[in-house]
Amino acid sequence: MLTLNDLTLSNGLAHSATTGTTSHNAGGGIYTNNRIELYGVVMNDNHAKLGGGVYNTAANGMTIRGSTFQHNGADVENAAGERGGGIYNLSSAAISSSTFFNNTAIETGGAIENGSSGRIVVSNSTFSGNSTIILGGSAILNSGEITVMAYTTITENTGGTPGAALLSGPDTLLIRNSIIANNYGGDCSYPPSSTIVWENLDSDGTCNGFTITANPALDPLMNYGGPTLTHALTASSPAVDAADGNCNSMDQRGEPRPQGDACDLGAYELTWAGAIPPPTVIPSSVEGYVFLDMNGNGIRDAVEISASSGIIGANMTLMEGQCPGTNFVSASGSVSPDGIYGFGMLMPGTYCILTDPQQMTLIPPMQEITVGNNDHLVDVNFYMPDPGPESNSGASNRCDRFEDMEFSLVLLNIPGLGFVVPEFPEPWEYSALLGTVESYRCSLQGFDDCLYSMLNILPEMPGLAPEFFLYLKGCVDPIYYQAGITIPEPTSAGDSSSEFNADLGEDACEAAGGTFLEVSDTQTICDCP
Repeated sequence: MLTLNDLTLSNGLAHSATTGTTSHNAGGGIYTNNRIELYGVVMNDNHAKLGGGVYNTAANGMTIRGSTFQHNGADVENAAGERGGGIYNLSSAAISSSTFFNNTAIETGGAIENGSSGRIVVSNSTFSGNSTIILGGSAILNSGEITVMAYTTITENTGGTPGAALLSGPDTLLIRNSIIANNYGGDCSYPPSSTIVWENLDSDGTCNGFTITANPALDPLMNYGGPTLTHALTASSPAVDAADGNCNSMDQRGEPRPQGDACDLGAYELTWAGAIPPPTVIPSSVEGYVFLDMNGNGIRDAVEISASSGIIGANMTLMEGQCPGTNFVSASGSVSPDGIYGFGMLMPGTYCILTDPQQMTLIPPMQEITVGNNDHLVDVNFYMPDPGPESNSGASNRCDRFEDMEFSLVLLNIPGLGFVVPEFPEPWEYSALLGTVESYRCSLQGFDDCLYSMLNILPEMPGLAPEFFLYLKGCVDPIYYQAGITIPEPTSAGDSSSEFNADLGEDACEAAGGTFLEVSDTQTICDCP
């Protein structure tokens, strides 16, 4: 996971005129295929064909809070197909308290393009001065699974034809308590079957289901407080006190809502004269572990820590309010061998952390937490039960049967890039890791008193000193572990015999009842009985 706090990324460029490879032409500021979190980040003047600021392919999602995307562009060739000036999103994304202004895309998605597999939630955010040239979606183009927008202001954006600031092909929109008004080329274009709830305001009647059509009477984009620019509401704005339903606790600047009879539409809450200023709020955080409970006590204790039994890739969702929660806040995945996950930049309040039972069953399925000002909760843990008799939780099961055996680690270097892994005989039920790198191939030879492991070493590994883990299939703990193995360099290309010995010998193999095989110029193997 990549987390960036309070920094500026400027003048990035992703463009290769000689290749159409997406990774060479996408993500002028950031190209990510892992989880990313941006807090207080400024993405400034980055450019690419897709996703001038950020190109997000991450299955684990993206969180953006209190950040600014400005002057980014999908415009390096000034041609059709350049989309997503600020962000091109193909996964889950939660965006809050952020501003997108003066971002450009030649085709669609001036600020954001939510692609076919995208799932995006935008709240308390402002889109202003963004543009497209050929088509619309000057603020947001949605062709994804869902786009949810709440308490958001979209104004003064300019699009092509059709030029709607918010443009969606599918009816996967959900809009509430927002302002989409005074955009050049039109405010909205989306299917009438889209979900529009509570109160919303447009200025030209193109936003199907909106309850108010009027000039929102906004002040210019400026710093009215908080870390990002906003459009302030004037006292005469029809958006004042017009919101309905659940009210966000704060506006984009961090000012409390409501300050009148009800919340205001859009990202800005009008601060009335004489209102009590809000206290200084320092965000909080929560983190914990997702682990395999090998001894069945429900606690991540020494045996789970030492075995690195963390579960990688568990989906965790943070919702606002008491469990099961109301509004989506953020998503996280457990990462690293420790299985750690976390959520940051939390305002004081009650939240619910939900697990995904369709992905994996974790205990408890959800946990409710409450954070105050500058709280940091740790060890809010979830666990998976012991997988049963195939695990190594007992002293007499199959996972301990190699306890008294001698092990020999043989490192086999295969130089060059043209090596094709042969089809070795089965059934081997072992796997091995050098550090966190899985080898090209792991094969094992077993005899009465010892077990030999042979690995093909990746070309870039000589000189490293990784840890070595040997696992028996179905067992959680390694049956053999060795720390700090130094990977030697081969003496010459294609010659590993003087430094690497992978040959147990034809005589020894046949004496043990096995079949001796020559699988390559540098590797032999004994197919054991």
